Amino acid sequence: MTSLTAPRGEGLGRFDHALVELPFLAEREKQVISARLGLDRGAPRSCTETARMVHTSRDAVRRVEIIVGCKLRHPSAGAWEPKVSRLRDALHGLS
Repeated sequence: MTSLTAPRGEGLGRFDHALVELPFLAEREKQVISARLGLDRGAPRSCTETARMVHTSRDAVRRVEIIVGCKLRHPSAGAWEPKVSRLRDALHGLS
């Protein structure tokens, strides 16, 4: 599996800004994806760590990942394509 963390000195802002600008994602979905990709601290969190952080189960975190993946693949997300494709690729790396 490929590492999703940025090399030293390089921020993950490219994902963070893309995530914030996607209005079709709920706040909870943004929070889970941000934690899983490591946007909030620079290193990806495990499913268990993310679940503890958002006070839910690991299965719920996995379901959010699946839902967000579906939303990013949906044709209506095409208007946001540059941002969506980067996030879609990053989420694919979590599988």
